[in-house]
Amino acid sequence: MGTKRTFIIATLVLAGTAGLTLGDVVTGLLGHWPLDGDATDLSGNGHEGTLMGDAHFSTDGVFAGALALDGDGDFVEMRGYQGPMKSPWTLACWVQTTGAGDMDILSWGTEGGGLKVEFRFNAGRLRIEHGNGNIRGNTVINDGEWHHGVAQLPAGGVIKDVLFYLDGKPLALFATIGNGNNPFNTTPGIDFNIGRSGPLSGRYFQGQIDDVRVYDRLLSAEEIGQLVVRPQAHAPKPANGAVGVEVPLLQWTAGDGAALHTVYLGTSPDLTEADRVAERLPAAVYYHAPGLQPGTTYYWRVDEIEADLATVHTGAVWSFVTQDIKAYGPSPAEGDNRVTTAPVLTWLPGRAALEHHVYFGASREAVAQGTPATDKGVIKETSFTPGELQSATTYYWRVDEVVAGGVIQMGAVWSFTTILAIDDFESYTDDEGNRIYETWIDGWTNGTGSTVGYTVAPFAEQKTVHGGKQALPLDYNNLHAPYYSEAERQFAPTQDWTINGLDTLVVYLRGRATNGPARVYLIVKDTSNRTATVSHPDSAVVTVGKWVEWQIALGDLTGVNAARIKQIVLGIGDKTASAPGAAGLILVDDFYVFRAAPAQN
Repeated sequence: MGTKRTFIIATLVLAGTAGLTLGDVVTGLLGHWPLDGDATDLSGNGHEGTLMGDAHFSTDGVFAGALALDGDGDFVEMRGYQGPMKSPWTLACWVQTTGAGDMDILSWGTEGGGLKVEFRFNAGRLRIEHGNGNIRGNTVINDGEWHHGVAQLPAGGVIKDVLFYLDGKPLALFATIGNGNNPFNTTPGIDFNIGRSGPLSGRYFQGQIDDVRVYDRLLSAEEIGQLVVRPQAHAPKPANGAVGVEVPLLQWTAGDGAALHTVYLGTSPDLTEADRVAERLPAAVYYHAPGLQPGTTYYWRVDEIEADLATVHTGAVWSFVTQDIKAYGPSPAEGDNRVTTAPVLTWLPGRAALEHHVYFGASREAVAQGTPATDKGVIKETSFTPGELQSATTYYWRVDEVVAGGVIQMGAVWSFTTILAIDDFESYTDDEGNRIYETWIDGWTNGTGSTVGYTVAPFAEQKTVHGGKQALPLDYNNLHAPYYSEAERQFAPTQDWTINGLDTLVVYLRGRATNGPARVYLIVKDTSNRTATVSHPDSAVVTVGKWVEWQIALGDLTGVNAARIKQIVLGIGDKTASAPGAAGLILVDDFYVFRAAPAQN
């Protein structure tokens, strides 16, 4: 999770905004979502967000993290929060996009009856739409840069009364389209959304959104200016995540009010004082005189120092990968011990590489020697698919680069270890006999309060997944006897979770903010009908709106023969309860066993 912002009060002078106070604007906050790694609401009103589709967080937001959306069904939903139902209100957020179509930033209200409010992009411009009226700014901002947008509605206002600010300054508007006197008669409808219009019209946002705020009052021009202040260094060069970097020159845009800059550079994201390479530079540029090692991932950070020489704003950690003459940047990464049995191997090409000679096999020595059995040929692409692999097995691979004149740049030998998949939920379809609830037995058969899968096709979850294209939806209803919910799966033949030194069981869970807290537990049974039960340490995990990894050491499955597993049961609730519990729905994905201990090469 990114670090939340804490502003230290100071006085700055920005262009066009003399005497601007750097601080936070909290009075009248209805909702505040910094989006620094989660969708938590910091307003204190409890409007926690739930990530939908493949919405996720980047590390290169305005202040720390940001919400990253691809425009294909992903958004954040604040369930139970209907947005401001009456004016006045102020909407504020940072946006970054190159999208050209209609895309909603924020929305709420009733669909289909003209009672929905949309703060959106239209033809690259900010726009407010409600009913049959809309108004938009006249400045195109879908340029891939970060911009701060504000929309305001005075008390009792109508469409033509909407005010816009762009990057802290009033935004000139086009003439109102449609009914400019259309009042904002919002009524409870769709929950407040970040990144889409609603279930009916979609209009999903493509790009990044950061620091979303909703107020129940009009902010002053000075307060809006405060929201635009960026005290941290930003816009790094090389760009965050850049690959193929050759020149050791680091540049950035100075934070507002910064007088001096301290630079940290190292090969670990956990930068310490030992990584400080320049202190109190007067300019926003640094040249690393010792140079950079080829094919290496570097991490760097710039801390901004204000004119008082005491106030420091710690920067975000950025990264880049330097160019190499050999193949580098393998994926799976060297030593990765959680690789599926059907991986695609990729790498970054060495400088001036024309072709790539691939070697692959289960013997490090054979791959290092390039034996015929490991020789997979010369290819143009920087990817190789080895086919279906054995579970819990360590594999080795090497890529030699072929440059001009047939010269060979021999690559390093890389390794990875595959997992033993228990269920990734990818094989289920909507056809009878292969439906997800026909393998994972639920309350319709076992008499508990569970329902596996959705009641109409597609029965598996296909938008919000941890890996692949499907996840298991598990509805739990512990309001009635027996007050617990279980989904169970039988294995035939039985499974051996101990092969080749496997030692850790993993399952990914994702809840919802509106779920009732309940204990999640797993029961494992072997062929002798001995069972072991383990519980997730946090009963609130079902309320967390992001994927949570649950690791269980096989050694904790006391009394069970992990080499002869015939059944697993995923439960929610308390089997000893004699009173009603909670209800809700969670998603489950990627059950597997892996070897946590380092592989012995």
